[in-house]
Amino acid sequence: MTRCKRRISVDDTLAGLALGFFGLILLHGSLEQRSRHNAERQAREAFGNTGTVSVKVAPRGMFGLYAGQISTVDVYGKGVQTDRLPFALYPKRGTFGTIGRLRLHLTDFRLIGLPIRRFEVDVPRLEYDLSHALFQDRLVLRKSGVGTATVEVDAEGLRTFLLRKYRGLLGEVRVSFAPSQLNLRGSASLLGIAAPISANAALTVRDGRYVDFVNPSFFLNERPVSDQIRSLLLMRLNPILDIEDDLGLRGFFRITHLEIGADSLRLTGTITVPEGEQAIATPKLKD
Repeated sequence: MTRCKRRISVDDTLAGLALGFFGLILLHGSLEQRSRHNAERQAREAFGNTGTVSVKVAPRGMFGLYAGQISTVDVYGKGVQTDRLPFALYPKRGTFGTIGRLRLHLTDFRLIGLPIRRFEVDVPRLEYDLSHALFQDRLVLRKSGVGTATVEVDAEGLRTFLLRKYRGLLGEVRVSFAPSQLNLRGSASLLGIAAPISANAALTVRDGRYVDFVNPSFFLNERPVSDQIRSLLLMRLNPILDIEDDLGLRGFFRITHLEIGADSLRLTGTITVPEGEQAIATPKLKD
């Protein structure tokens, strides 16, 4: 009789442990689903509910979410648009959770006046406010490391941008890429007279912020321009891209490398998450 009671007691203990472990797994799945849902909702709001947005959250270990430890947050978007990146730091004392890497994967993305074919961001070592996450379902960033970013623009995207930036100067613009060279065709309005223009030029990065024409060949009416007209055109056109004033990326992005491929212009550089007030810029181009 005693032996039977003991066997039942052991069986009950094992069953209780199994149920407890199963309950922890269910709770873990519930927390993971909740964190993904909240991050997804916040990302959609940040992009003005444009395009399609999805989020993947990977905890650090089986029960990392209980301690607020997240390995990666991946935000995927297609066809989204915004006037500024939806990231900012709000430093404050408190209890923090950690995110190993926050990654952004955007395609067919429009940042102010520039259609971007692909935009990739990878920011490491982030800390977020646990109380906001648990009780307000909001991800509020407190700290972050320095990450990397890639901006890839195709010929059509650059054409759209140049037509807006140089409205009144350039018209009927066509853009193409050759190895290490940008080719531009269209019309230019100089001294009140419109004339066919073409330009072949390399591009260079200046001060981590500007993209300039360098050593260009300009032709008006299929004839090489004079040195005076060349200087005038360079003065009017450079920089062809200012990532702070044109794209509102002040405090976010610094260009370290530029590459012209067969069908796109690619900018790579470092990215930081600025503090709240610094994250708001006043760009020149708006819809």
